[in-house]
Amino acid sequence: MDLQTIRYKLNNITDERGLSSERKYLSMSQIGDCPRGLYDQLVASIDGTARRSIGKEHQFALDKEIKAAVRERLRVVELLRAWETFEIVASFNGALDDRVRGHLDGEFEDGALLHVKPTRVETLDAIRNNPRYNIPRRHFEQVQMYLRHGEYDCARIVYIARENGDLWLSEIHADERTQDRLDEKAQNVLIAVERREPPVCICRRHSTEIPRPPRRAERILVDAAPAPKIDPRAWQKLKHVRHR
Repeated sequence: MDLQTIRYKLNNITDERGLSSERKYLSMSQIGDCPRGLYDQLVASIDGTARRSIGKEHQFALDKEIKAAVRERLRVVELLRAWETFEIVASFNGALDDRVRGHLDGEFEDGALLHVKPTRVETLDAIRNNPRYNIPRRHFEQVQMYLRHGEYDCARIVYIARENGDLWLSEIHADERTQDRLDEKAQNVLIAVERREPPVCICRRHSTEIPRPPRRAERILVDAAPAPKIDPRAWQKLKHVRHR
């Protein structure tokens, strides 16, 4: 069998099983992204115009396998009371809305939520070497959505580096202010999709309406406190001051 055939079959089976780009709902795992990006992705999925990336599908599949392996280890050592992935649906003002969904990894014996996060080794090192054991804002916001709509008070994140299998754990607790803000963000994106009125881009990847802040601003580490609001214009002013 030639190498081209093997590569084709691998890509084909991954593409068929992945389907990560065909979610016709707003995923809680992406709530930390730019509102315009969330809008564009959801509209493209609904309209059937989403672009497929085989590289992303391979990564998506590998991450699922890593998560399953970590859950199995935790099950074997009897730390979990639930270890199968399950879906949750958002509830806004007491009404379920299946246009916003999340997929949870399991529960610890004491009732805390399990979230397994495959990541790059440099991200794991940054979290581990921070004296306050903080986590990236996007991870914090993702888990806050899980805590609210899964009705949990606490979550433990098991970070695992894709490159070398290194592990680190972080624990966060529910933060109502952050959860309220994220619920509002999700509902605003859904309204924008209904009206087909794109929201303002805040990262400049999707629009030039607002100047893009420095990349390091995207990697802010947070603890259980609400993520700070950053005005991109303030970053722009700060950049000018530093160059004087």
